[in-house]
Amino acid sequence: NNYIGALLGSPPALPAQVNATIPTSNQIAGTAAGALQAFNINPTGNFSFSQASQGGFGLVASSGANEWRITANHKFPLAINNTFNCQRPDTNSNRHVTMSLTVGSNTYLSTEGGRCQITLTNVTFDAVSGNVTSLEGRFVAEMRTFKRNLPPLLVNDGVFRWVKP
Repeated sequence: NNYIGALLGSPPALPAQVNATIPTSNQIAGTAAGALQAFNINPTGNFSFSQASQGGFGLVASSGANEWRITANHKFPLAINNTFNCQRPDTNSNRHVTMSLTVGSNTYLSTEGGRCQITLTNVTFDAVSGNVTSLEGRFVAEMRTFKRNLPPLLVNDGVFRWVKP
C-alpha cells in the first residue's frame, strides 16, 4: 500500500447536541460565529417537502443578508427521531443532506469538508393529502468556508420549527 499525500486520521466526533428550546415561531436558530443566529422562515416559498414516505424537506430562514439553509432530500421517511446525516449531493439518486449558514460576507457549508446531523423531533401530516403540516427538529454541525483562513463553525444547539401557514 503506497500512500501519496497526507494522512490526517479520523475526524473528531461532531459536538454533542445541547437541548436548546425549539422555537415557538417558524424559525431556524443556532449559536455560530460567536452569536445566536436566529432567523425567521419566510411563510411563503421557503419550505419544500415531500410526503411522509419520500423523506424530503428544505428550509430557508433569513434576516437581511444572513441565512440558514437546510436541505434533506429522499434519505428515508419523515418520522420522529429519524436522523439525516450530511452527505454531498448525488445527482444519480437525487439524495443529499446539506446545511449552510451565511453570516455577513462568509458562507459556511457542510459540503466544504464539514458535517452535520439533523434529527426530527416532531412531524405532522395532513390526514387527506399526506402533505407535511409541521416539522420540528435539532441539528449539530461542523461547517467550513472555502476561505481556508477561517476556522470551521461548530453548532451544537441548532433547532428549527416550521408550521404550515
